[in-house]
Amino acid sequence: MSSVNMQILVGNLGKDPEVRFTNTQKKVATFSVATSEKRQGQEQTTWHNVVVWEKLADICEQFLKKGSKVYIQGRTNHREYTDRDGNKKDITEVIANEMRMLSPRTAGSDSAGQQSRPTQQQRPAEPPFNPDDDIPF
Repeated sequence: MSSVNMQILVGNLGKDPEVRFTNTQKKVATFSVATSEKRQGQEQTTWHNVVVWEKLADICEQFLKKGSKVYIQGRTNHREYTDRDGNKKDITEVIANEMRMLSPRTAGSDSAGQQSRPTQQQRPAEPPFNPDDDIPF
């Protein structure tokens, strides 16, 4: 019997993604995602550590900001590490293999999140169909 290790999160980023490179020059981005649920009339928030690699790290770095609503799919990973003071620490993280941005992107947003007036993009008019034109298939 095979086992499944899959986690799906829908929540908001707690801070901008932190990007770094490993010793082998692989790009990795880390960020936290808050998920919330109501229990007995109280809202309970859970924080999840998320790790993304390579191309997905590029996308997260470019488009995600603190507060962004995201869908994350990945696997749960538990690991141990030793901090700078020599103390052993345990960490649980989601190694993401899929990310979808759920926050609407606004036209004219600058890096500080301020919005200018959105502009309406116009689609170029398509030329009318002419049955005498060569069809490329």
